[in-house]
Amino acid sequence: MIPQPQRLTLTFAAALFGWQADLLAYQLFTPSPYLQCADSPLDQSGVFYLEDFEDGFLNVPGVVASVGSVAGPGIITDSVDHDDGAIDGDGGDGSSFFAVPGSVGITFTFDSTALGELPTQAGLVWTDGATINDVTFTAWDSNNVAHTTTLTGIGDDDFASGTSEDVFFGFESSLGISAIRIQCVRVEGAAGNGIEIDHLQFAFPGPSVWTDLGLGLAGTSGVPVLAASGSLRGGCPFNLSLTSARPNATSFLIVGLSPLNAPFKGGTMVPSFDALVGPIPTGPLGEWSANANWARGLPQGTPIYFQTWIADGAAVQGLAATNGVEGITP
Repeated sequence: MIPQPQRLTLTFAAALFGWQADLLAYQLFTPSPYLQCADSPLDQSGVFYLEDFEDGFLNVPGVVASVGSVAGPGIITDSVDHDDGAIDGDGGDGSSFFAVPGSVGITFTFDSTALGELPTQAGLVWTDGATINDVTFTAWDSNNVAHTTTLTGIGDDDFASGTSEDVFFGFESSLGISAIRIQCVRVEGAAGNGIEIDHLQFAFPGPSVWTDLGLGLAGTSGVPVLAASGSLRGGCPFNLSLTSARPNATSFLIVGLSPLNAPFKGGTMVPSFDALVGPIPTGPLGEWSANANWARGLPQGTPIYFQTWIADGAAVQGLAATNGVEGITP
């Protein structure tokens, strides 16, 4: 049976100690199926790190593994399903992280010096082990207190690259997380003795990686609005949405790698003109929404700028514009 999330709130009695501590909370996330980064329950709006091992290394900053190595593509590799660009039940074309024996497991330790502080959310995806397993996930907070959950009898009875058994395990603590460990013990009669994981991830929830820059230009329905959400981590999902635009009009999304902020059609062109996406119809409600996975390989700290321009006869020179939006890759 999948355990329910556990929560704990601690306060110190002012009558005894003369003060009250900040509320401290933790949660073991409910183990859940996982096929792509979008399935992660971690908060990706602030600083979010994802290690998918696709470059052949464990090189996300501030993390050390106790044992194990990267397993490249192969018939028994069980990478997260979407790492090869398609959700098709096969993880053999991606990479993962493997260790033996599964009963000892893999401990990932976070370095507060390298990271600046300990993450408050962390998790990983168990992708394979023995044919049938009891899998235990343990997380330690900054006070070295262990929090554990176990999922029994999981596995697809096969060592091949099937992804239907892949499960996310995770933890969050306002104290910070010093380490996480995943172990699997084969049930009686099962074969195999290893453990395989993917999508090691951790987060520092905080201010959004997106900034509204303003500088919109009014049209039929006032100033149209461009909103952005999600992660700018490579391979993870993000969303752009347009609202308050002229209905049934034509729009274009401008994408730039630097700010231009130049006068244009009575308004301000915010992004440099590096890419043009469109035409995109606004539909009867004067809006659209687009979801995608962010491109891999962009360096940390890369700024990206977005703005949408809409054909609108009510605008001063026939074009309305949304606010500009800036995103910075973590």
